[in-house]
Amino acid sequence: METIRRHFAHQQRRSALRKTGKVLRLVAVIMAVTVLLFTTAFAVSEEFRVATLNLMLTITEEYTQFSINASEGTGGIKKSASNTDEKSEYFQNAEIGWIPEGFVCSENIYNTYVRFENDLGEFFYVAIQSGEGGVLRVDTENPDSIENISINGNEGLCIVKNGEIGVITADLENCLYIEVGASLALTVDTAKKISENILIL
Repeated sequence: METIRRHFAHQQRRSALRKTGKVLRLVAVIMAVTVLLFTTAFAVSEEFRVATLNLMLTITEEYTQFSINASEGTGGIKKSASNTDEKSEYFQNAEIGWIPEGFVCSENIYNTYVRFENDLGEFFYVAIQSGEGGVLRVDTENPDSIENISINGNEGLCIVKNGEIGVITADLENCLYIEVGASLALTVDTAKKISENILIL
């Protein structure tokens, strides 16, 4: 009986530790998103404050949802850049200004998604979608790490999970969601550099 009691006590402790770990990871996601919202909400520039307050984030145990609120009174938010006539090789109105050496395009859905790979099987992709009336859900359940970031003045998150990197930003000026995903071998800094060099035309 003593052996059985010890066994079940051990199992209960393991179960409690798993539950505690899950709660702590969710708290880390909530804290990162809270910092993302409030560190920029009180910026010196009034226009920047107005734009920041129109980026809404919804946090659940499974995902974080980005939503650009373009309702009446947002003022600084422009229409999506897709209304202009500029074009690039992979996106209408957006250009990837830096591609790491050795990577070639392996898949392209024009104006939505492009994926690059090298001979080692490493990859990265860029996805851009309009924020007008739409949302972007990002998998933030049990991440290895999550960080609030600012890329070219656009606020977002950098998430590492399951051997992949995700750099997601909301371009409020052009009302766009910009996502750069990459295999972990490329490093977080490389994924951020790709994101930094995406030019909206």
